[in-house]
Amino acid sequence: MAGEGLKVGAASDLPPVPVSRPLVLIIGLGVIAGGLLLLEKLRGDRLVPAVGAASVLLWVAVLYFDFLLARKIMSLVSVIIFPTLALISYVKREGLSPGAAVWRFIKISLFSLLGALFMVGMLADAAFMLKLDQFAGVKLAHVIPLLVVLLYFSLVVAKGAALPEKVKGLLNQPVLLGVALAGALMAVAMIVYVARTGNEAMTVSGLELQFRSLLDQILGVRPRTKEFLLGHPALLLVLLFGYRDNRFLPLLLLGAIGQASLVNTFAHIHTPLLVSLMRAFHGIWLGILLGLAVYFLIKLVCRYGRGVLNG
Repeated sequence: MAGEGLKVGAASDLPPVPVSRPLVLIIGLGVIAGGLLLLEKLRGDRLVPAVGAASVLLWVAVLYFDFLLARKIMSLVSVIIFPTLALISYVKREGLSPGAAVWRFIKISLFSLLGALFMVGMLADAAFMLKLDQFAGVKLAHVIPLLVVLLYFSLVVAKGAALPEKVKGLLNQPVLLGVALAGALMAVAMIVYVARTGNEAMTVSGLELQFRSLLDQILGVRPRTKEFLLGHPALLLVLLFGYRDNRFLPLLLLGAIGQASLVNTFAHIHTPLLVSLMRAFHGIWLGILLGLAVYFLIKLVCRYGRGVLNG
């Protein structure tokens, strides 16, 4: 160990990690601002002043009476708000060229990572770094963005102008057998997805453990499987083809899973920040490559199919 550079000396305590209340207060105001932007995107413009004032007062009060609880709550709120806001802001009906779609995907990911930035700022103290305490609400942080995205985009493409008309049109729309089966499959996938998240997630198979170990050996830091194999490629495909109607909803929900996972990577405060950054980076570039590969494969198959029909 000495040959590898270990210097032996007298034992000493770790230096304290100070937590500034004024700085935490300012970080919380940034999260509230993001929440108000999300409320505005959800057509709640008239509620913004009242909700903003109430949120600031409540934040100050909780921060004063229970400093730790306030930080945990606001950390959870931050990782819910920003991935949701990123998807609602940047996913459009029109499709994009490959270059433009990749750039927009990167912007969505960076926007989502604002939630991670606020969370890390909130929880940056020795208790979380040593895992004596931990981020609370992991399952909520994964599920709530999906539910908000599901409701928002279902209503966006629904018939009608006002919200009541859209809701009525959505409820009165006939459900085809294929759609019902797809919905049931999505529900099962959601149950498995939720069960695999959190601090006490379900066990994984030996084959998956071997795959993870292989990624660790190749890349040094393993990206999350649900990001680079599912979420990121699916979101890139939505951007490439455009969110034309609710047939693209399963892809969009997979994309939301990827963004939620991207942000929640940084909830492991005990993990060095550089490791989390490398994990996120590997997931993003691998997801982009896989998404582009699937896109061009779809284009090739469609072109070949048209050629066969025309011939």
